[in-house]
Amino acid sequence: MPDRTLQIKRPIGHTLSISLVMLLLMFAGLEAVLRVEFLQPRLIQLVPSLGSRHHQLELQLARLDYLVAREGPVDCIFLGSSLVWLGYDPDIFEEVVQQETGQKINCFNLGIEALPASAAGVLAPIIVAKYHPQLLIYGTSARDFAPGMADEETQVILDTPWVQQQAGNWTLRGWLYTNSYVFRYAVQINNFLKLDPASWREMAYSPQDLNGFLPKTRPPQEIHFQVAAKVAAQWFQPYQIKPENIQGLQQVIAQRNDSVQVIVVEMPVQQSYYDYFENGKEDYDRFADEVSHVLAAEGTPFLQTSPLSLIPDEGWWDRSHMNWTGANIFSEWLGHQIVQMMAADNLRFSEAPTANR
Repeated sequence: MPDRTLQIKRPIGHTLSISLVMLLLMFAGLEAVLRVEFLQPRLIQLVPSLGSRHHQLELQLARLDYLVAREGPVDCIFLGSSLVWLGYDPDIFEEVVQQETGQKINCFNLGIEALPASAAGVLAPIIVAKYHPQLLIYGTSARDFAPGMADEETQVILDTPWVQQQAGNWTLRGWLYTNSYVFRYAVQINNFLKLDPASWREMAYSPQDLNGFLPKTRPPQEIHFQVAAKVAAQWFQPYQIKPENIQGLQQVIAQRNDSVQVIVVEMPVQQSYYDYFENGKEDYDRFADEVSHVLAAEGTPFLQTSPLSLIPDEGWWDRSHMNWTGANIFSEWLGHQIVQMMAADNLRFSEAPTANR
């Protein structure tokens, strides 16, 4: 009779349980490592994904998250399109306020390419709820209200899982994009692998742009003006104000409460920008009048720049975007406007955030 050895085999379920626990521990450990403060400035080069097709939105929010982690709460956020992104330097703005009031504030440029007013209305309550700024400045222009700016870009913002999650629409993907750095970096690494090397640089994050501002120092190529004229013809001929964009504006100013102040600023444009409109400045003034009417009804300050000769010829990158020179002038002017409002007791910052820095 052959010898038989008694063998005790662990149940398959027990082995799977151990494996699952080990995987969860590894996941938790990697999650903790990715949150280490020392690694953040280096890891953030990848820009952790939010699941958005709008990569520059992800880029700006990554910068804002890093700024808050490094320097503490932001006191003011300037929301708007690429006109804000290229046109507002928080460092100069903060310097003016500190020099004239003695109060140090911490600000961020949340300029997002091609952001129509309807999409700004989606983002504003999310930004206020997450970052708790004392001052929300919305920089706007006529193109933010045109039909061509509303549909596609707003849908891109709405389709972002992180945005949906922040808006209260729970999904597993949205939860992961909100809570898991492992998931967010894994998605972005996969995105990188799909790119050709020449495109990697465009997705890179620069700590030098920590405040969100993108200064333009070199003039664009001629093709840029040709494309801009073609696109503007679709937006402005004829010029119409889409109701959804007015609703977006109303959602932005609805963020005002006892702890959040809201100001709307008309972003400067070059005089030749009016040539894009079918009826020239008459069409442009319709935008300014409509926005002014909406804001006056809600008691929201509206700082207009079109009556001013604020930006000299050498301050423009193209017909609607300022270069570094123009951004310096505009940011200084805006700082003085805020100081005047503070002096008139129409605007104030608490000392609490500054004490934390």
